Amino acid sequence: MSAPFPLRSVCRQCGRPSDLTPGAACPEDGAVLVDAVSLAAAPDDALMGRKLGDGRYTVVARLGAGGEGTVYRAIQGAVHRDVALKVIRSGSADPMRRERFFREARALSKLSHRSSVMLFDFGQEADGLTYIVFELAAGRTLSDVMAEEAPFDPPRAVRVASQVLDALEEAHGQGIVHRDIKPSNVMIDGNDQVKVLDFGVARLTDPHQRENDLTGAMPVGTPQFMAPEQSRGEGVGPTADLYGVGVMLYYMLTGAPPFDGESAIETIFAHREQPIPVMPDTLDIPDALEQAVAWALAKQPADRPTTAAVLRGAIIEALGGPQRADRASSGPQAPAAVSVPPRSLP
Repeated sequence: MSAPFPLRSVCRQCGRPSDLTPGAACPEDGAVLVDAVSLAAAPDDALMGRKLGDGRYTVVARLGAGGEGTVYRAIQGAVHRDVALKVIRSGSADPMRRERFFREARALSKLSHRSSVMLFDFGQEADGLTYIVFELAAGRTLSDVMAEEAPFDPPRAVRVASQVLDALEEAHGQGIVHRDIKPSNVMIDGNDQVKVLDFGVARLTDPHQRENDLTGAMPVGTPQFMAPEQSRGEGVGPTADLYGVGVMLYYMLTGAPPFDGESAIETIFAHREQPIPVMPDTLDIPDALEQAVAWALAKQPADRPTTAAVLRGAIIEALGGPQRADRASSGPQAPAAVSVPPRSLP
């Protein structure tokens, strides 16, 4: 006796289940099929099956939700390409925020580094819904990988962080600060190739504006990875992203974050006030690498590496390698060796 077909999709119009791939046409009425698991988890999600962008994108699955919006898998009809489509929750009704969103989306569309997820399109529907269309990255989030495999050995941690810094180098060169660098915003495939995700809360740098002038009363970011100045609502620059990379590096190398309170407020104050914990001797982490991580985690922005390239050079130098950790020998060379300021460990 054969097993029943796996329920992969459901017709949003007639309710018929199907073993066809989400995005295919329902054999009964021709309507688009949506992912069965996504629909079961959020049966009232009106976006499932909806077409956006003058019909160019059909939403077929829900991938996740965060503070800034919900991410879906969609089918780009003309080329039948899978894409990630992020619907922005806030700001669509506020003309200032809407203008800021489109200005920054245009800037993000210029990013082309292989370690940055590509932005394909963005727009606003007649009902005010604002969306961004991204490359659908393969692999798992770094947070999922770390949950199973951390701590990483130092070469692997540096290899991953170097690619994140490569992506940030390009973004910072365009005047873009990510503002939410964390493992769940990094995709990693089976070959440890990295894609930095979710520039959706990124902003163009403007040293004359405070953070709250652009984003409301609460600072944007994730407390466990947030630079001290960011949590205070001060204007953030590229060094805030480098702080986030420093937190990720510490986490990858030790299996635990450097600061983690019982609440978001406790975590924020730990980042601001507590000294950086010494990495366990049992992990055999080079002293120079620990010093480089501590440099990135300096409380004051002016005490951190000045650029992503400088931090990348420091962590690679700490391993004794003359090249970028994710490049073949024929690829571009890393910057000249950088000396890390000494740190007195508590």
